[in-house]
Amino acid sequence: MSSLRVTSLRGRTAGVSPTLPDGAVVTGIVTATGVNATGVITATSFVGSGEGLTGVASTDNIITSTASTFANINSTGIITATSRLTVGTAVTANGDGLNVIGIVTATSFVGNGAAITNLDIPSGFSELDAALFN
Repeated sequence: MSSLRVTSLRGRTAGVSPTLPDGAVVTGIVTATGVNATGVITATSFVGSGEGLTGVASTDNIITSTASTFANINSTGIITATSRLTVGTAVTANGDGLNVIGIVTATSFVGNGAAITNLDIPSGFSELDAALFN
């Protein structure tokens, strides 16, 4: 295999880049300005924030060490949040418990209900009355 050492590689016509129909293999460090590529760029790693990337497909497993906001999470199973999980503006779950604005529906509730407030219970309503209407 032959080697070609060049300082500059230009096309035959001024202002036209050379065409390499079989591609080029470059080893070592490549420094370039204004790279425009069509097709796939492959590397062992990429460096930078990726802020300007567009059209990046989602992945099945997103692992990040920084706080992140995800839109339209569709999950079947358990979601684990380390500090807080907010669903829209109505539901927040954190270390203090679950805060829901609106109606909470469940197959069962656990506890004696002693801390429930704003119940519209008629005066004189007893536990026997509650058992009869349950």
